[in-house]
Amino acid sequence: MGASKIAGEHVLPCIISNFKRNNPSVDFNLEILDLSQIMEKISNGEIDIASYTKPCGVEMLEGEIGIARDELVVITPPGHNLTKREDITLEQILRYPLILYDTGCEVSNLLNEFFRLNGIRVESLKVKMLMPDVSSSIIAVLEGLGLSFCPELLAKKAKRAGVSGHNSCPRCRECNLLNLHIKM
Repeated sequence: MGASKIAGEHVLPCIISNFKRNNPSVDFNLEILDLSQIMEKISNGEIDIASYTKPCGVEMLEGEIGIARDELVVITPPGHNLTKREDITLEQILRYPLILYDTGCEVSNLLNEFFRLNGIRVESLKVKMLMPDVSSSIIAVLEGLGLSFCPELLAKKAKRAGVSGHNSCPRCRECNLLNLHIKM
């Protein structure tokens, strides 16, 4: 089985665990890959099942099913003045230093599309740093280095560590499974 980082680390463990309760003799080998590697390996038969994220509303491939839905949220450090507000506007968020993502991070494309749809040029933002993944971005926010955006699924986990999440970035994505051997 191949999976993107977020699907493989945060969505599939629960699904695999539930599946194995009813099917204890089935074993999984999970490989974390980028989307191009996933598609190459499933096409040439190196993996049987793939799981990855993509923006909501993108047409499903044959053999693909949705298994989860997630939204991007804004995360703020503990005690930040935006933490106390119920509703935060994009204009308010963009006044602060931001922690964004390297182009290799699967959240990067979704966030860039969100900025594009809102008429915001990434070059005009107060980007303090680019991080390779969501986990490192959460740590940077915890250290007070800026605000960031992350999947709500991960923001809920980060909230236990003191990071606050706000639904101010209405871009959703789906986590899907693809099995080319099953015809829908």
